[in-house]
Amino acid sequence: DGKSEKVPAVIPDLMAKKVILDVFSYNVWMRSPAAASNIIGVEKALGKLNGNGRVTTD
Repeated sequence: DGKSEKVPAVIPDLMAKKVILDVFSYNVWMRSPAAASNIIGVEKALGKLNGNGRVTTD
C-alpha cells in the first residue's frame, strides 16, 4: 500500500524535533523495512533503539 515506505522518511524529522520515540514507535519503524525485506533498514532501527538508553532489547 506504500505507507510502510513512508515511515523511515518520517523518523529523522521526528528525531530532529526531539520527539521521544517509544517501543511502539520503534516497532512500527522496524516493521516498515521488514515488510520490504530491507534487513539493513531493520538493523538501523534496532541500532538506534539499543542506543537510546530508554528501551532494552533481549
